[in-house]
Amino acid sequence: MDFIFCHLESIYKIALIVGAAVGIGLAVWRCRTADKNLLQERFKIGSELMDMDKHHYSVRVSGAVILAELARKYPKTYEIPVMTTFEAFLEYPPCFSKHMAQNMYGYGMTDRLIDYGSRDTIFIINAIHNRTRKQRAIYKTFHLSPLSPFYVDPQGRICASEYDPSYQSWINERGSPPTLT
Repeated sequence: MDFIFCHLESIYKIALIVGAAVGIGLAVWRCRTADKNLLQERFKIGSELMDMDKHHYSVRVSGAVILAELARKYPKTYEIPVMTTFEAFLEYPPCFSKHMAQNMYGYGMTDRLIDYGSRDTIFIINAIHNRTRKQRAIYKTFHLSPLSPFYVDPQGRICASEYDPSYQSWINERGSPPTLT
């Protein structure tokens, strides 16, 4: 008993050091977990903002900006999911509304007409083209469906497919191919 009372101050100091180390470890773990959860929430919000049925193109641009920034800053975690989301977007890009298509192309037009000039589409294509080497090493090849209105050329650039009916309608209306950059 005398031994404990004799070394009570030393035991107290050791307990304090051990408690501080455990506390610091828990604080670091909670901070990292909170950061990870925040990034996951940003990805979720960015993906939700890309919904063409719910949001105007300016909101979709905001979603694309959020996703592109996540892929740029955290390529190991977000390059693959962001580029997969961008691929899906390019396979089913924004179309003119039926009313707009009828005004631009005539009342007989009922097919979906791709809006090649939509800012969200342009931003996504530029984000894909401007990826860093580190990002490109993680996600090397895009896989766009042959039925997509876009294709990937041999240099890895996204181009409008000349075989899509919207492409010819665009040229007939505008007189030149769409500019995608």
